[in-house]
Amino acid sequence: MLAIRHGSNDLQLLPEGAAFDARRGLLFVSDLHLGKTAVFRDAGLALPEGPDDRILTRLTELTAKTSAKSLVVLGDVFHAKSPGTQQVVEKLAQHRGDVKWLIVPGNHDKRVPWADWLPDAEILDEGDLVGPWRVRHFPPEDTVEPTLCGHLHPGIALGAARVRKTKLPCFWQRREALVLPAFGDFTGLKMIQREPDDRVWVTINDQIAEVPRRA
Repeated sequence: MLAIRHGSNDLQLLPEGAAFDARRGLLFVSDLHLGKTAVFRDAGLALPEGPDDRILTRLTELTAKTSAKSLVVLGDVFHAKSPGTQQVVEKLAQHRGDVKWLIVPGNHDKRVPWADWLPDAEILDEGDLVGPWRVRHFPPEDTVEPTLCGHLHPGIALGAARVRKTKLPCFWQRREALVLPAFGDFTGLKMIQREPDDRVWVTINDQIAEVPRRA
């Protein structure tokens, strides 16, 4: 993990693609997209099962590792409401444990029946305050408050211009907004367009490293 200062508060960036406020026991993740392969299988594509189990196992291990009191999901818990997603809901119930879930619904969560699928979760509004953090799914155009968000699945290409670049998911801070990488598998990346004052971190060999401006 790597401790950074975001606004006037400390935040730990974790190599699993999450952020942790150790002082308050708040674990932040974004874009799980649970059930995505089930949606494609329901549409007739022969995709293997497995990503949801891996995502939920990683999430369970991470909450245990950090001893988090609350898990804050910054949108897109599920990929879509479909028949196959119901199996994922049942698996999710087995993995939740005693950790309180707080959810900022994302654009893929519009039809989620929260009361049935996650009855004990607290559903937040876009821009609500959790501890000292504004939490959103969609990155704001501009903000003067420390904000945590997702949605973009940010990635960065590393390497020399004349060779094939390596593309990695990243944490991306622009002014007071920190965009988390997608926690789910099979989500794709959106390559960021970096401005001079942006800060970017990636996971390399299970360690968080900041990417220099000229990488």
